[in-house]
Amino acid sequence: MNSCVRAPRWWGIVAVALAALFAIGALAEAMGPAVVSASQRGRGARPGVAAEGKPDTRDGKNARARRAVESEVIGGRAVTQGSYGYMTMVYSRIGKDTYECGGTLVNPHYVMTAAHCVVDDDGNVLDPGAFTLVIGKLNLKKIPASSKWRVTRVIPHPSWSIATLRNDVALLQLDRAVPPAVARPVTIVGSGNTQYDKAGQLTAVMGWGITEKSRDGSNRLLTADLNVVGDAACNAAYGGGLSLDVMLCAAAPNRDSCHGDSGGPLLAKEFKGYETQKVTKKKNGKKRARYVDVPVYQETQIGIVSWGAICADPTTPGIYTRLSARDINDFITREAFR
Repeated sequence: MNSCVRAPRWWGIVAVALAALFAIGALAEAMGPAVVSASQRGRGARPGVAAEGKPDTRDGKNARARRAVESEVIGGRAVTQGSYGYMTMVYSRIGKDTYECGGTLVNPHYVMTAAHCVVDDDGNVLDPGAFTLVIGKLNLKKIPASSKWRVTRVIPHPSWSIATLRNDVALLQLDRAVPPAVARPVTIVGSGNTQYDKAGQLTAVMGWGITEKSRDGSNRLLTADLNVVGDAACNAAYGGGLSLDVMLCAAAPNRDSCHGDSGGPLLAKEFKGYETQKVTKKKNGKKRARYVDVPVYQETQIGIVSWGAICADPTTPGIYTRLSARDINDFITREAFR
C-alpha cells in the first residue's frame, strides 16, 4: 500500500493554530506545548512522503519533525505469533493515499484507536468505507481476506479536540464479530482506577511503526517496555499546559512509540511469577534443548498512543490517552458495551 505520514494529514490545521499562537506571544507560552508538540509528532503512520512536502531542513521545527519521522516502536523486539491477537492495524484511505494507525479489539464488534486516526485534514470524521482493519495478524507481509474487517460506524469521543488532542480516542464498529479463535479482546483499566498511574510503573507499547533503521517500518509487530512518568515531571518536561486529567506519560531510554504507532495500546505490566519454557538451539549440526525460567505478566491497557515532541527522547515523554479518566472510560463503555 502507498502509506503516508499519519500526523501531517492535519498539518494545515495545526499550522494555522501555530501562526496564531506565535502572533499572540504570551498566549503561545501558555497554550503552545500541546499544540506545537502534536504538530511535530502525532505518532501516525510510517511515511511514504516526508511531512507533506515540507522543507527537509536541519534546523527549527522541521529538524525536530524529521528526527521524529526517522525514528521507531523504537528499541522494540518482535512479538511472537499467538500473543496480542487483539492488536489491529487500521488502514484509512483519503484520495489516493493510505494511512496507518494501530488499534485494539475491545469487544468482538469494536476496535478502539486514537481520534486523530479517524479524521481528515479539516477534522471531519472519515466515512466508514474509508477503513480496512486487519485483526489477529502480527505479521503484515501477507494478509488473507479472512483477516480483514470493514467498518460500519466511526465514533470519535464527542469532546475530542484536534487543537490540543484532549480525549484522543475513537471506536470503530466492525461489519461482523471477531471470533474467539481469531482474537480475544484486550483488558481495559477500569474507570477511576489509578493503581497503574504511579511513576515507574512498568508498561509495554506496541505497533508496526517506522523504525530507526528503516523509514518503511516493520511488517512484524514490535513491542518495547517503558515506565510511567509522573504527572508533575511530564508537565514540567513540556513547559506546562498538559491536560493530564486525560493524558498519561511514559518513557524509557532509547525506547518509545513513534510514527505508525498512533492508536495502539500502552499496557500496564503486572508481574505474576515465572514459568519454565523449553528453548532449542542448533549447535554443530545438533539440536540442544535447555529450560529457562521466564517472567509472566498480566497486562491491562491503560493508554492509547497519542502524541509527543521527539521520539525516543527521555526528556520529552510520549503522551498517551488516559483510559482510566472517567469521561473517556465512560465513553468506551457507553458506545462499545451498550
